[in-house]
Amino acid sequence: MAVVALIMGLAVSGVGMTMRSLGWRWSRRICRRSWQLAWAQLAGGRWRVSWLSPFGKGGGCGVISASGTHGERWPPISITDHSLTAAAPTYASRPCSVPPSSSPPFAADPAMGWALALHGGAGDVPRTLPPESREPRLATLRRCLDIGTAALREGRTALDVVELVVRELEDCPHFNAGRGSVLTSDGTVEMEACVMEGATLRCGAVSGLSTVTNAVSLARLVMEKTPHIYLAFDGAEAFAREQGVETKDPSHFITDHNIERLRQAKEANRVQIDYTQPAAGQKSQAPADDNSQTGTVGCVAVDAAGNLATATSTGGLVNKMPGRIGDTPLVGAGTYANALCAVSATGKGEEIIRRTVARDVAALMELGDALPLRDAAARVVAGAARGAVGLVVVSRQGDVAMVHNTTAMFRACATEAGHTEVGIWTDADADADGETVSVAL
Repeated sequence: MAVVALIMGLAVSGVGMTMRSLGWRWSRRICRRSWQLAWAQLAGGRWRVSWLSPFGKGGGCGVISASGTHGERWPPISITDHSLTAAAPTYASRPCSVPPSSSPPFAADPAMGWALALHGGAGDVPRTLPPESREPRLATLRRCLDIGTAALREGRTALDVVELVVRELEDCPHFNAGRGSVLTSDGTVEMEACVMEGATLRCGAVSGLSTVTNAVSLARLVMEKTPHIYLAFDGAEAFAREQGVETKDPSHFITDHNIERLRQAKEANRVQIDYTQPAAGQKSQAPADDNSQTGTVGCVAVDAAGNLATATSTGGLVNKMPGRIGDTPLVGAGTYANALCAVSATGKGEEIIRRTVARDVAALMELGDALPLRDAAARVVAGAARGAVGLVVVSRQGDVAMVHNTTAMFRACATEAGHTEVGIWTDADADADGETVSVAL
């Protein structure tokens, strides 16, 4: 590509030098601009020439168009009155690419109002789950929904709200994050989290944490206080100490319920995702109160100004190998936001990673014949293995969709328009394949 750009630069230079009617000053400027485009491509892979037309009406004008590797589309450079003028670039989103400008990747449309959605994991949640096990989880979702909506009404930013809500979920032992994180095959905790801001594409992620009380807040500090996106294991723990975040002894995160769940998984010789139990016929049975079942947590929000953000946090898989990293901290897999939508996913991490689930939802909304929020989310989930994926997503217009192809997903949402929903199973929208979709508009 660099060689092609250089050749095109030389060609344009030759054309400019031989066009006598243009005069020396104008042709010299064409040459200079052509060389600038070619050199930029050679120097940093920054620009590439899209198309070129060294002529215009009456031979008195010409246009050069270029695009950048970060998704920029530089409008045609107009050459009139022997001068070069160019408009500012606009941006098309690319995962984890921050445009070299303070401008948002998309021109913001007027927001339809704030909205948020949160989840407490998806999986094989039995309908026999007793009230004493079900209600504490639902109560936590309701409380976190109230906290989030109150913050949005007060004018807090979407980024503040998703961090606030996920912190509350991390502090609840009923979910697979923070205090309730499941155990590795060695009986240890390795927590991970990610945050992302849609307008700027800023993001931060952490994994391999064993002492940090709220992994989601450390992920935000990585985003705001370092030049990096992702820190893990010893480096992340050292950064946490440098920043003075709250830490606990690793034993704080190891609950009796998760010790029992690890025992079951080892007896069944399997790795388990959220809310799964040993396969039929295995020696181990679910505990009577089902409190060993926990789920990944996440939150997405759009504030009154139309800013989007997402946050996800998890302890991973029961009986996972030490050092295993899932989809949650991988931008574009389990967590993603741009100026169109914000997504938080849950389920089988390896499947979510392979299919870049969160990014695919955004891509379907922004590319070609853009799909509406619900259709984009439903298509991505339908394309994944059955029983593998759940997600919550909000758009900048304040629409919300909560989609899963698992038996159930602990979820909640609220919009400024007045819609509120808290649930686990979905019956009304089940299709022939068992896929369920819950949507709030």
